[in-house]
Amino acid sequence: MQQHLHAAGKSFAGPSAPPDANTTFAATQAAWRYLHNERVTLPQLAEPLQAVARQWRHEHPAAWALVISDWSFLSYSHHTRKRDRKSHGAAHSQGYDLSTMLLVDGRQGDPVVPLELEVRTAAGLFSTRPGTPNPDHSSRDHLLPGMQALDRLGLSERVIHIIDRGGDSLAHYRD
Repeated sequence: MQQHLHAAGKSFAGPSAPPDANTTFAATQAAWRYLHNERVTLPQLAEPLQAVARQWRHEHPAAWALVISDWSFLSYSHHTRKRDRKSHGAAHSQGYDLSTMLLVDGRQGDPVVPLELEVRTAAGLFSTRPGTPNPDHSSRDHLLPGMQALDRLGLSERVIHIIDRGGDSLAHYRD
């Protein structure tokens, strides 16, 4: 193994790379340690993204902020190593439900930053929103609490929420 690492030289950013703070390896190692630290929560991981949203608002105070909410099914039907997949629709379809709230610049439609992510697995529901979301509630039920959480970010009243027809629900709309 050592001969292969040596042959790869400096182009290989793996175990043979020196722990220099300016290397790709050092950045990857730091990210791995951070992401695998049990004391770091998903809401804490979202804080830098929310800081980007506040900075965008500071730089563009008069712009309309569009917040697009969407749901997707991430299919991993043939990925047997992912043991926390959940069934979706057809019995043979397995994967994860992903809910996203994306901040978009209303002037030109450019995406700014994802504000919130939720992933539903067979093991439970994981969210970047502070607090513990109820895994028994639907994605539609999580919209209003998500909107309320975004209100606390201070993006101002110039926010328009856009939800595709998958979110059609008169009761939720009235809320």
